[in-house]
Amino acid sequence: MWRNEENSDNEEDDEIPETEKNFKPTFVVIAIDTHPLMFRKKEDNSIPFKDCLSACYSLADSLLLAPSNRSWNQFAVLLAKEESPCLTEFRDNLIDTVKLLKTKAGLPNKQLAEEYQRKGEFDLAGFLLACKKVFHDIKTAFYKRTLIYITDDDEPVQDATKKFTVFNEIKTFSGNQIDFQIIPTTSDFNYSKFYNELFSLLDNPLVEVICEDEEGLTEKLTSAVVMRHARRKMLFYPFKGDTSRTLNCYKLDFIRTSALINSRLTKDGKPVKLTGEDGDELVDATYYFRTKAPGRDSIKFDSYEKNCIMDNTLPLGLTLLYVSKRSTDIGYVLGKPFFLMSRDKDDVYFKKFWQNCVEKERVLVCALKQRQPGKIRYTELIPYTVNNSPMFLVKYIPFATEIILPKKTDYPEPETNETKREAVRELVKSLTFDFDVKMIPDPCYLKKKEYVKSKLLEEPREEPIGVAFANEALDKLLEEAVNMINKNFVLVEDRKRKTTASTSRAKKPK
Repeated sequence: MWRNEENSDNEEDDEIPETEKNFKPTFVVIAIDTHPLMFRKKEDNSIPFKDCLSACYSLADSLLLAPSNRSWNQFAVLLAKEESPCLTEFRDNLIDTVKLLKTKAGLPNKQLAEEYQRKGEFDLAGFLLACKKVFHDIKTAFYKRTLIYITDDDEPVQDATKKFTVFNEIKTFSGNQIDFQIIPTTSDFNYSKFYNELFSLLDNPLVEVICEDEEGLTEKLTSAVVMRHARRKMLFYPFKGDTSRTLNCYKLDFIRTSALINSRLTKDGKPVKLTGEDGDELVDATYYFRTKAPGRDSIKFDSYEKNCIMDNTLPLGLTLLYVSKRSTDIGYVLGKPFFLMSRDKDDVYFKKFWQNCVEKERVLVCALKQRQPGKIRYTELIPYTVNNSPMFLVKYIPFATEIILPKKTDYPEPETNETKREAVRELVKSLTFDFDVKMIPDPCYLKKKEYVKSKLLEEPREEPIGVAFANEALDKLLEEAVNMINKNFVLVEDRKRKTTASTSRAKKPK
């Protein structure tokens, strides 16, 4: 293979021309109620209003280094009160938003209550109208509009006339394509007093979600705002020998890796500025093709010869070769698979190919080419339904040299012993816990992230918080289960010790 392109078969950064990395933006309005219930102290001496501000700050902080070309907000924060309800707006700079939310979230509970807690009556219909106006102030095409209202007041309107006004206003949300959600922070929230009737007038049904702490609020807000997939344009050639007819599709990646641009540091802590390489400087580069034959040297090529060898008439995108049964089983993954969806929802040919594969249990075997000139990989398109839309899962088909089968080993028949089974079950039960990606941090990435954030926010750099496992607490938790294992099993160390002892006795001279 090419020495300079050892991993080029499955490069994640390979992009075809006219790429589009994100869906149309999703705009979210986070409305925080200022009712006295939002300023009550909980068992940990925190108040729900401050938890909401901290969750908004965590969300903005996570978006600060997100791979995006936008410097403005993707969400706005509104406070449910009569005067100056907007805390942050969509057009605000994201750096200024992070600074503002960090300052507000750091204020004492008493000061927050004096500054933001409303004293008199509240016009909910007028506030919903103000939220709708915030959406319409953005002059761009929307993909989705979401209004998240965080409140603990389960009966905000009691007067029949005012309630009628609120219901008339909420009826307009469906026509304006606004998805309305309610999030309480208390478990004794009664939906039947007001919100069941309100959601009966909307197209989207009521989903009861309760977030009682800052972590739950952060997770909910992040899932509504952060884009968890990338989208690129890709052409699909399903007609044999005819490259003039194509299907316009999107390549969807639902798994994205963290990346920081221009964030490398030297050993002494100084930044390294990354610049693009000039293509003219690589003309005289030498490439090698490895040969495994004994006594033969690697074959050398210059840049022009390499491009001539790799060049072919296959166009960029997916070219259909034939239809067959599935060759890759579940769990066989080579490289990073992706989804293929049609850019036109009413594409007749795409739907026919997809429906035919579903009915006959077949897949489309295609040749994938992502660069010109570039290598060709064989893939199979497996029909799936994702987000209620027909899509193909594109998986790489491995070559013979890329398939490594496990070595066959004869294991003895396991002994049937219920006591041993119970010991293993107890050990598994003791080791079972809810996994969170924060449990396995990347120290190098966190240091780079803190460095870039300190430069953007003009703040001193903070050392990332290390995560250490409490070994004593873990040993205490597993003590009983481990004792059962030691009692019922002959461990490897004991077996080795006994084998060594018997061998030394056998070798001892008489």
